[in-house]
Amino acid sequence: MKTHEYEILVPDFSESVVQSKILSWKKELGDLIEQDETLVEVETDKVVLEIVSPKSGILKSILKDSGSLVRSGEIIGYILSDEDLESDIEVRDISLKRRYLRNLHKKVKNQKNEVFLSPSDRRRILKDREKYEEDDGKLFIKSTEMNEKDHLSEKKGYFPHEKSVQEKSSKYKIVPMTGIRRSISDRLLYSKNNSVTLTTFNEVNMGPVMNMRKMYGKEFERIHGLKLGMITFFIKACVISLKKYSKINASIDKNNILYHNHIDINVAISTDRGLVTPIIRRVEDLNLVEINHKIKGIVKKSTRNGLTIKDLESGSFTITNGGIFGSLMSTPVINPPQSAILGMHSIQKRAVIKNDKIKIFPMMYLALSYDHRIIDGKEAIEFLLNIKSILEDPILLLINQ
Repeated sequence: MKTHEYEILVPDFSESVVQSKILSWKKELGDLIEQDETLVEVETDKVVLEIVSPKSGILKSILKDSGSLVRSGEIIGYILSDEDLESDIEVRDISLKRRYLRNLHKKVKNQKNEVFLSPSDRRRILKDREKYEEDDGKLFIKSTEMNEKDHLSEKKGYFPHEKSVQEKSSKYKIVPMTGIRRSISDRLLYSKNNSVTLTTFNEVNMGPVMNMRKMYGKEFERIHGLKLGMITFFIKACVISLKKYSKINASIDKNNILYHNHIDINVAISTDRGLVTPIIRRVEDLNLVEINHKIKGIVKKSTRNGLTIKDLESGSFTITNGGIFGSLMSTPVINPPQSAILGMHSIQKRAVIKNDKIKIFPMMYLALSYDHRIIDGKEAIEFLLNIKSILEDPILLLINQ
């Protein structure tokens, strides 16, 4: 019977992603898999991606173990499939799996007494780990060829530098950064070292927006099937203001200023793996309903590790909301190569003097961090005031639709 092998390929990334790292295989050699079933998780500096099986069959080989660095389009394994009887795989799966495992695990290497083991063998010997050692995800039989000096050293604990290692381990533990965390670290440092960042603050009365949501929120949800989110108003206010102050939507490329033809807004979202900034493209063409749908979509993809490289690239402005964690005020860090970022914060009732009278309003501090190399203080302040005026009179959002 003719059998077919299908390649397991690393997805094609954008030019900005040089390599990625295999986080973990979800299947073991010889496991039966269904088409589109998740095989492996791959982490880039921006996102964690799931690679699914191209065909139903058996995982024949793994060419790259967990922790390996891989590039776009690289083959990391093979699926063994009987294409002629693909619809009948359930009837034949047991004999096919047994035949494959018999052939696969005949391979034995002499170096380090290395033996390639079946999943069941691995589980069995892991119960008695003292007889084995593990190196890079592979199990080896411990060498018995140890001289007396080595044996005494091991027994007494006199290995070189052992004392310093023990002292360190009693003070802290070392945990390697994930790819996303390394990327966040690198980008924050790059932003700090490659921009002249200033932050301007203002405060906005959120009463009008809150009243609009209260009055029309249920009707909006009934008609459109989703809630009218607070951040939707901010995104729309930013779009109107970015059209007026185009430098806020620009970026620096060496000695040139790039004025972007479209407004692509990144929205910072916190996930279990770190902060991600998925993008909403060409927001100037979207109305409030469409923006709501986009927000719902990127939040869902972010929390389920469903973001792709395309979802995270090429924004021109970023909005972040520390208020959901209780932040009263902050200085957000610019998302390079962008030139500005708007920070939202928590809403608190505060006493405000209006018309010479003390009144209580639900207030929010706004923060705009901007690159002073391209944006003057006057432009930044006016931009933030423009956002404030729109939010305090949200009917302007409808006028500017």
